[in-house]
Amino acid sequence: MAVSFKNIPVGSSWTRPQLADLWGYKAYQALARGVVTPSRDTQIILFVTEEKQTSATNYKDILKEDILEWEGPNDHYAESRMLMAKDSGETIHLFHRQKHHSPFLYKGPLGILSTTLKTNSPSKFVFEILDQHRQAWTRDQLLAAFFLYLRLKPAEIQDSSLPVSEFAKRIGKPKQAITAKLRTLAQLDPVIANQSATASDNVTELDNTVWKEFQRNWTATTLTARDAYEDVVGTYQEAADENQVSASDAEYLFQKGQTREAIVEVRTNQRVFRRAILNSYDSTCCISGLNNEKLLIASHIVPWAMDAENRLNPTNGLCLSALHDRAYDRGLITVLPDFSIRVAAELVAQKANSFLSDTLLRYHGKRIMLPGRFLPDPSFLTAHATRFKYMPEKR
Repeated sequence: MAVSFKNIPVGSSWTRPQLADLWGYKAYQALARGVVTPSRDTQIILFVTEEKQTSATNYKDILKEDILEWEGPNDHYAESRMLMAKDSGETIHLFHRQKHHSPFLYKGPLGILSTTLKTNSPSKFVFEILDQHRQAWTRDQLLAAFFLYLRLKPAEIQDSSLPVSEFAKRIGKPKQAITAKLRTLAQLDPVIANQSATASDNVTELDNTVWKEFQRNWTATTLTARDAYEDVVGTYQEAADENQVSASDAEYLFQKGQTREAIVEVRTNQRVFRRAILNSYDSTCCISGLNNEKLLIASHIVPWAMDAENRLNPTNGLCLSALHDRAYDRGLITVLPDFSIRVAAELVAQKANSFLSDTLLRYHGKRIMLPGRFLPDPSFLTAHATRFKYMPEKR
C-alpha cells in the first residue's frame, strides 16, 4: 500500500512500530533508517533524533522553531531525490524526537532552504517546516526583506544579527527563515551566483518576479521596498555621516528651485543608495583601498540628474574616497567597462607632482576592487568613459 499521511496530523506522536502497522509493513525495521524512501512512492521520510545513543553515528541535527539543520548520512542516501523533490513532485516529511527511545512527533512536510553538499563527509541541509503561515511570503514582505538585504553587509546576514532578529520578530517568521530568504535573494545576483558552489533551491516565482522589478526600475522599486520595510520595522534612519553625497549629486541637491520636501526626499534616497553601495564594497574605496566610512562616497557612475530610473540602482555606483569621487565626477579619472582605471592626460603630464603620483597616477591601468555583490554595469561605465572622451562615441 502507498504511504499515506491522511491520518497523521501535525503534532501527533508515533513510534516506528505504530507507523509500520499503519502503513502495512511486516516489520518496523523497514523504517529503521534516518531516511526512508517507501518503494514506488513519492514520500521521503526523515526520522530525526537529536540526542542519539552513544553507539549511533553522532550526526548533528538541530530543530530550532521551524528550521531543521540536518546532516545527511555518510553514504549520501537519497540526497539527490531530496534535492529534486520540489521539481519531481515528491514530499519530504519530518518525524522528530529530542531523545532516543521516545516517540517521534510528526512535524509536517519540509522545504529545503539551503544545502552544503559534501563527498567525503555528511552533507548539510537546512529545511523549513512548511505550513500555510511559514511558507507564504507576500510581495510586501519580500520587498521589505530586499530592502533589509540592501542595508546589510554580506557578513551581517546571519541569525544573530540584530537587524535580522528585529525584522524576524516584526514580520512573524523565524530568524533562520529570514536569513535563508536573504541568502536566496543573494543567489539572484549574478556576482554571487557565479561565486557560489551551491545555490539555494528555494527561489520562488515571487522572488524572481520581484528581482525583475528591480532590474526594470531600481529607483521606483527601491522606494516601494523602503515603504514596505518601514511598514514592518518603522521609519528608515541612518547615522549623520550617511548624508555624505558625491560631488555631482551635491550640485543637483542644492540647485535653485528645490523645495524643502524635495531636498528631504533626495537626502533620504541618497542614504539608501549609500548604504547599498558601501555594503557591496565592504566599506572600502574600490580604487585606493581606503576603508574609513567617514571618508567614503557612494558615487553615481551616471549622475543622479541624468538618469532618474537608475538613481538607486547599486550597479550604477562605485565606492570611492572623497578625493577619487571628486576626480571621477570631473572626469579626471574613469573606469572602463573591463574595470580598469584610466587617468586623464592632463594629470599624467603632472607626474612630477608627488601627491598626484601617490593618490591618482599610480592607479592608471590597474583594475578596481570588485564588489561582493551588484557588479558595476558595463553600460554605465561606458557612458561615463564616453562622456569624458576616454572612449569614442558609438556611431
